[in-house]
Amino acid sequence: MKAMMKSLLGFTVLAATLLTSGCAFYTEVGSTIAAPSNKGINYKQMEVSNFSSSEKSKGPVFSKMLRSKIREYGYADPASKALGIVVTGEISWDKDESTWKEEVKSDDGNYFRYYAKRTRSATVTYSVKKNGHEITSGNYFSQSNSEKNDLDSIGAAHAKLQGWDSMNNSILEDLSVRVAQDLTPHQKYITVRLLSGDDESIDLANEYAQRQRYDQAYAMYQQIAQASPNVADQAIATHNMGMIKFLESEFKNAYKLIKQANVIDPKNMEILDSIPMVENYFQMSKSHDEQIKSA
Repeated sequence: MKAMMKSLLGFTVLAATLLTSGCAFYTEVGSTIAAPSNKGINYKQMEVSNFSSSEKSKGPVFSKMLRSKIREYGYADPASKALGIVVTGEISWDKDESTWKEEVKSDDGNYFRYYAKRTRSATVTYSVKKNGHEITSGNYFSQSNSEKNDLDSIGAAHAKLQGWDSMNNSILEDLSVRVAQDLTPHQKYITVRLLSGDDESIDLANEYAQRQRYDQAYAMYQQIAQASPNVADQAIATHNMGMIKFLESEFKNAYKLIKQANVIDPKNMEILDSIPMVENYFQMSKSHDEQIKSA
C-alpha cells in the first residue's frame, strides 16, 4: 500500500510539471514583483475625488478606500493637486433577496428544506484626467452572494445569511484594489515557468531560483547559454535568464532575453508562449518611464 501511494505521489508531481507539448518540463517559481499599473500610467501625485454613488455615503467611502490602497502601494500620493491629475467616478449598486422551499421525499416521510439567498453587486466607473483632458478610464463589476438553507423555517435560513454590511465591504475592497492597480504601480505576486533542458545544470539553476538565489541561478544559466553545444539548451537557458530578470522587475532586459531565446530556437513553443506576458509588462513599464521623463 505504501509503495502504491509513493508511486501515485511521484506520478502526481510528474504530471504537475509536464508540459502539454511533448516531453518538456518546467519548474514554477513565484515571487512578488513591482508591477506597473494595469493602465500603464505612473504619476507620483494625483487627486482622487469623492465618487458619486447611487446609494448615500458609499461614494465617499469607496474613495477613501481607494486612496488608502494607493498609499499602501507606496508609489503615489492620492491627495495631491500638483500635477493636475484628477480621478473621478461613480459607483452604482444593486441588490436582490429571495426565499423558497423545496420538498424532499424520503422513506420516513416528506419534509421541506427552506432556502434564503441574497445578492449584492456594484459597478464602478472612473476617469483619469490631466488638466481636464482624459488620459484613461475604466469600469469594474463586483458581486457577493450568500445562500443558506435550514430544515426549520424560511426565517431560520434567512438568519444565516451574510449581512449586507459585510457584503458591501467585500465588494468595496475588491473594487478599490482593482481600480488602484489601474492607477499606480503595485506589488503583485506572479508565477513564471523556468524551462528544463537536456543539461542537468539547468535543473540545478532552477532549484536555486526556487530558493530565490536569483544571482546564482542567472550566472548558471548564462554559463550554459554561452558554452553549451546544444542549441535547444542555449535557448532554454537564455529564456530562463529572461524570467529571472522578470522576477526582479527588470522588464526591458527580460523582454530582450526572451526574444533572443526565441531567435535561438524558434521551434520551442514554450519560449514563444512566454513572450506576450513579458512584452505586456515591458510596454507598461516603458509607458511609465516616458511619463516620468515628461512630468
